Amino acid sequence: MKRKGSGERVYSRKKRKIRKLEEPSRSFQALFNLIPDPAVVIGAKGEILAVNDGAEKLTGLRREELVGKNFLRTEILTAESASIATKNLAKRMMGLPIPAYELEFCTGNGEKRWG
Repeated sequence: MKRKGSGERVYSRKKRKIRKLEEPSRSFQALFNLIPDPAVVIGAKGEILAVNDGAEKLTGLRREELVGKNFLRTEILTAESASIATKNLAKRMMGLPIPAYELEFCTGNGEKRWG
């Protein structure tokens, strides 16, 4: 019977730590997907941090195609909508409230929609 070496124990501990770190992310995504409307979380620098199932269905793009990219570089939003989103992001960063708004975007197959 082969004993686990210290290298294998370290590897197992790292795997457990990684799983523990991923748990809140999975929990957040599960809760985020309960929102019936399309929703996207955008970071301070414009990077897409999270996309719910509704946004995937509406855009026709997979989460993996969006998360981690700057929303201005995805070419999803029309020029006018990108300008609106940028202005609203700046307002949010200043702590100002923003009323609900819609943006025009292009789906994965080039169709234009509002959301």
